[in-house]
Amino acid sequence: MSIDENQKMNAKIKHYRGTLNRKAVKATLKIADSLANVKSKVMSR
Repeated sequence: MSIDENQKMNAKIKHYRGTLNRKAVKATLKIADSLANVKSKVMSR
């Protein structure tokens, strides 16, 4: 592999990891949101 190809591969890997991290963060936030909603409903009863 040439240096140029190697750099392109690294860029792809970084991009892929970035999108995975964003999806994980969004999923975590959704879970946290739903837990907060459940807690507030329980508290208000």
